[in-house]
Amino acid sequence: MLNRIKVALLALGVSLAGLIALAPIAGAAAGGNGLRVSPVRTDLTINPGQSQTVTVNVTNVTSAPATLQAIINDFTANPDESGNPALLLNGAFASSHSLKRFIAPISNFTLQPNQQQAVEIKVSVPKNAPGGGYYGAVRFANASNSKN
Repeated sequence: MLNRIKVALLALGVSLAGLIALAPIAGAAAGGNGLRVSPVRTDLTINPGQSQTVTVNVTNVTSAPATLQAIINDFTANPDESGNPALLLNGAFASSHSLKRFIAPISNFTLQPNQQQAVEIKVSVPKNAPGGGYYGAVRFANASNSKN
């Protein structure tokens, strides 16, 4: 029997102040911190031993250049049952079904004001991965001032 892996991948923008809305920020015109990321969510079905690549567009909506890093996190259901995911920070992995382990590292990149870049996120599922749902997030943050 063939096990299928279902993947939910969120792509998020992070400002210096923390998590931000996924649309332009009001302060962006004044040189504030802001990113637009699209698509925000991608669902994949990947067979064990195969890979898929997701393209995410990241736009710097500010008037200042920004050097960004991708931060890859697992997430789990929130204990408060709000329906919002609980990101696992500080290098933590989900106890089972960690998507973070399957995502290839993403190089830092610089965006000029109002510049957009397509970022490829490669998800490679090992042949021995058990079937089921794997959940993770890719966040984009200032490379010189972010927390994972």
